[in-house]
Amino acid sequence: MGDTKQVKEFKELLEKANNYIKNKRFDDAIKLYMEIHNSFDKLPLIRKDELRKDVNLLYNELIVYMDANDAYLMAQEGDVKALKEKLEHIYELSLDLWNVKDANELLKYTGEKYNYCLNVYTYKISKSEFKEKYDEATDLIHERKFDKAIKVYAQLLVYYNNLLKYEKNEEVKLDLYNKMKELYLNLSYKKTVSKAYEKEVKLNKNGFLRKIEAVKYKEYKDDFSKIRKMIEEGDVEDVMF
Repeated sequence: MGDTKQVKEFKELLEKANNYIKNKRFDDAIKLYMEIHNSFDKLPLIRKDELRKDVNLLYNELIVYMDANDAYLMAQEGDVKALKEKLEHIYELSLDLWNVKDANELLKYTGEKYNYCLNVYTYKISKSEFKEKYDEATDLIHERKFDKAIKVYAQLLVYYNNLLKYEKNEEVKLDLYNKMKELYLNLSYKKTVSKAYEKEVKLNKNGFLRKIEAVKYKEYKDDFSKIRKMIEEGDVEDVMF
């Protein structure tokens, strides 16, 4: 038994929408969706069950397209929390479209928007986390909690490296570099002075007389030049005190 007139009309509309998507006419497919939905509602129940998967697939394709556009606007406006949720939704829905033949152009379009938005998200999160970790490390150094400060500094390096990838303004890059350098010198210098002081106290307690040489600040400037080179080459994990 062949398809009824209603079923044929529905299939024609569905095929038309799929062709729109295939040819990057995504907005035309959206305009056609309500007509497809109404046509689907008029089908016999048994045919609805057979064709529901095709309707759901089309719906997901259109949602991915609209979500990608929404995410782009959120990235422009700086709404980081909403952007994160939107990117997660796009990713989940896109997984179901990789094996859909007519979805190649849609995935290409969505992928470009997604990558741009992900870069914006990574930059904004890294910028926020950099400030937070920088302030935390500074406070820990002031409190003479040097081991904790070193751990925070290692985390700070990750955010610093991310910012260097996405930041285009050379003045901002230089400011970030100077902050990292200042923090490194401050931490290295004070940690070494603290160790030297503890060692001198211990020696005096044991009854020995020994002069502890003054720490030369220049040595740490030389050390940071090596650190900078490692950061620029992406060897963040190897940067340790």
